[in-house]
Amino acid sequence: MARVEIPANGITESATISIEQLENTIDSNAAMGIKYIYAVHATHVESGRSLNYDQINQIAITLSFDLSLIRPGDLENSQYHVYRADTLEKMNSHQTERISNIRQSDYLGDGKMGSVTVWVDRLSFFAIGKPPDIAVQQFEESQLIDEGGGDCFIGVLR
Repeated sequence: MARVEIPANGITESATISIEQLENTIDSNAAMGIKYIYAVHATHVESGRSLNYDQINQIAITLSFDLSLIRPGDLENSQYHVYRADTLEKMNSHQTERISNIRQSDYLGDGKMGSVTVWVDRLSFFAIGKPPDIAVQQFEESQLIDEGGGDCFIGVLR
C-alpha cells in the first residue's frame, strides 16, 4: 500500500495524483524485501501532462513494508532505505536516489505490515530495499621476510 499526502502549497498546479502498485520481479540483494514498487505521478488537470519538478514543492509519500523483514530501527540505521528512481528500469538496476528525509516510521502497523513516510519533491518510482552489496576488501597475507639480518629481531613485512 502507498499513500500520498499533499500539504498546503505542496503542488502549485491543479493535479491528479496516481499511484500504481507494481509487483517486484527482481531477485537481488538490493531488492531483498521489496514486495512492491510504487509508481507515483502527478498530472496537470487541464493539459494531462506530468507536472514539472518546479510545480512540486513537497509531498509526503507513505510506503508499507513487511514487519517480518524490516525490524524496528532498520530504516533509521541504514539496514534498509527508501529509494526513488526516474524509471522502472533504473529502479530494477538499482540506479536510484536514496531518500533520507524520513517524516515518520511505524514499526507496529497491523502486526504484519509497517510503514514509513518520507518527504519528496519529485515523483516517479519508489521502493524500500537493502543498500547495494558492498564489495568485501581482499587483503594479501603478510609474510615475514628474513633478509639475512642475523640475530636481529626486527623483520620486514611484505
